[in-house]
Parts: sequence; C-alpha cells; structure tokens
Amino acid sequence: MLVLPEQSYLGWKVSLGIFHGLALGSTGFRLLYRFRANKWWWDDYVLTVPFVLDVVYAILFYTRFRGSSDSSSNDDNLLKILMSYWLSDLFLITIIWSTKIVLCLSVLQVFSKGTPPRRWTLVLTWFMTLSWVSCAITSAATCRNQALLFIDGQKQSCFKVGGFLFKRIYFETNNLVATLIFALFCLGISSRADLSSAERRFILSIFGASSCIFFLTALVVGITLNRGVSLGEDQDMVLASIEQIEAANSLLMANLSIVLSVVRQRLLGRSHNSWNGYAFGDDSGSLSPTDSQSHSCTSRSLTPITLTEISESPYSLPSNLSDQFSLEVPCRSLRSLKIEPLE
Repeated sequence: MLVLPEQSYLGWKVSLGIFHGLALGSTGFRLLYRFRANKWWWDDYVLTVPFVLDVVYAILFYTRFRGSSDSSSNDDNLLKILMSYWLSDLFLITIIWSTKIVLCLSVLQVFSKGTPPRRWTLVLTWFMTLSWVSCAITSAATCRNQALLFIDGQKQSCFKVGGFLFKRIYFETNNLVATLIFALFCLGISSRADLSSAERRFILSIFGASSCIFFLTALVVGITLNRGVSLGEDQDMVLASIEQIEAANSLLMANLSIVLSVVRQRLLGRSHNSWNGYAFGDDSGSLSPTDSQSHSCTSRSLTPITLTEISESPYSLPSNLSDQFSLEVPCRSLRSLKIEPLE
C-alpha cells in the first residue's frame, strides 16, 4: 500500500492560496468586464454564488487547519462548526455544480430560441441543477447526526460502501459522469451545429475547460477511492485540500472561455464593442449565425458620409468648396444605399 508521507501545512496553504487567487481573480475580472459592458446574463448572476462561497470556503480551510496539532482537535466549538455539513459538504457541492450550470448557460447563449441545440442545452442545465440537489440530499441523508450542525467529523455515523463514505462515492461519481456528458455534448454540437468560427471557438474553449475538470475529478477518484493509497496521518488535511482544489479549479474553468476571448481580442487590438453578443451576453439571450455575421457591422460606430454643397447655377462652381456637412447613418443602411450618377 502506498502511504503518503507527513504533509507540509505551510506548503499546502501557500499552494491553495495561489490557486484560489487565480480562480477568484479570473472571476472578478470576468464579472467586472461584462458589467462595464452592460452585458450581464444569467450565467453571470449564477456565477456570483460560487464566487462568494469560494471566498468563505478558502477562509474556512485556513481557520480549521492552523497547524498539525490543531487538525485533529475537535474539542473546540469553532472547529466543530467548521467541520459541519453546512460549511463543508454543502459549500463544496454548491460551488462544483453551480459552476457547471454557469458553463451550460454560457453555451445556451450561442443558439437562437427554439433551435434544437438550445433546447438540449436547456435540458442539460436542468440536469446539472437536479444533480446538485441530489448530491446535497444524499450527503445529508446518508449520515445520522444528533445535532443540526451535522458534524462532518463523525464519520462513524455515515453509511459506507467498501470502507468508503457513500456520500463521497456518489458525489465524485456523479461529478465525473456529468462532466463527461457535458464535454461530449460541447464537442458534438461544435462539429454538427451551424456555427460561425467565433462561436465554434467559444464552445471548444468550454469543451477544454470541461476536459480539465474531468481529468482532475478522475485523479481525485483514483486517489481518494483507492484501497492501495493511504493518505497517512494527515488524512483530514489532505482530503480538505483536495476538496479545495476541486472548488478552485471548477471556478477557474468556468471563466476560462471568457478570459481567453478577452485576451485574444486584446492581442488582436480589438475593442470590446466588436465582440459577438454571446461573449458578453445578449439581451435576447442568443445570436443566430446570421446575427453573428452582421453584428460586427452594427456594433461599430456610425459611418460618416460627407456631402458637398452643389450650386444651383449650371454654369458656375460653388464659391466655397470647403463648406461641407456630415450626415451619420448606421452602417447597415449602407447596404441599401444607391448613388445615382449625375445626368
């Protein structure tokens, strides 16, 4: 059996602090950028939930594990509260599944209302929501607790399968299967749906984010649900650190597509006004392929047309050719503009 050596508490805290900083920083950047563009949509509103919970979840970890001697001390009432179901399992479950809902809603914006891909994405969004509810209920119902705090440290009162907590088996398996389904869904619609190059690139970036979540979840399952691996004396701290990594990674991957799009546009020297609507959320909730092609025209500033004054006399030129005035019209109207030759 592989037994992990004694862990460095300081090393874990520094590493997790950097990881949470990247996740929270990317989330704050995304929310602020889209708020300034006045393009918040449902995915942004839902994202505020894991954003706030991840801040509290990280603080709880640093408060709970203050040192190697404090990790196993359950006499302190504060530590008992920190290990409760409401501040451990429920926070993790909500962060994980709300970020999946955010990814589904981001894909939902790409398709027009009434189209089959949009309906299937909506079904997948409700599936993620029901999965969150089932994981929350299973985590609470499979443990018999005498107090309303649902102390997570009382693992002897929780139902086990093969020596492992059933709630962990259910959560990790459900997380793994749901992430795989969503990743395959993104890959399928990116190849079969009628999308523009920008829309296909956007969905493929979400597929890449889902793949990262899938591989991390598979790694967690291989470590925590493996009889051949023992987490050693610092088992509680290692398990809590793994859960922190899962939460921070899910939050970071939920913003990957938007952040990469922002970086790409900035590198190409384009302003946010030239973006497609789904990158920031559209008022109508979707963009059709036709709208995507014409959006770059309508989002630009009005095109000025300069007209020169013409003299009424057929024999004389204007006295002042510099007397000109400008008329601004939307660039979309230029398609129907006809300039007749002078007779």
